[in-house]
Parts: sequence; structure tokens; C-alpha cells
Amino acid sequence: MPRKLYEKLMVEIQRSIDSLALHREALERGISIAPGRVFSNGNLYDNFVRINCSHAWSAPIEEAVKTLGRLAGHAMVAADRPAPAAQPASRAAR
Repeated sequence: MPRKLYEKLMVEIQRSIDSLALHREALERGISIAPGRVFSNGNLYDNFVRINCSHAWSAPIEEAVKTLGRLAGHAMVAADRPAPAAQPASRAAR
């Protein structure tokens, strides 16, 4: 009987990227990754994602990896963007 291999790859991402948010964005596009925080009871793996590597390489998988890279890139840019300055409270009409 052939044995199934369940290969997983833990990928470290930039600390400013929320791996749970990246997981959710990927899932919306039909891509399943696991946020690293589910593998620790602390915040040890917050900047990791786990990717399943047990499927044979194919065009759809290649496209999913490219999409995941774009999502991570967008998350890095957004994380590095400075927060907007607080707006002063408007004065009530007199």
C-alpha cells in the first residue's frame, strides 16, 4: 500500500504582517494556509505560516503560490505605511 506523505513547510514572514489576516485573505481566494499562531500557545510563531507541500506541482498550485506572494507583498507594504495622523475633533456648530 502506498504511503501518503504529509509534508508541511513553515515559512517565516515579516514580523509586521499579521499571519491570521494573511490566512483569511488567502482563504477568500481559495488558498489554504495555516497561521503560525495556531501552533503555539504564545506568540512564538505569529510571523509564520504553514503551507502544505504534499500535492504534486501543477499550474493551479503555481498560481496559488504566486497569489500568496502577492498577498504577502501587499501586506508588507501596508504594514510599513505610517498610520494616518489623528484628525482634530471638529467643533460643534454654535
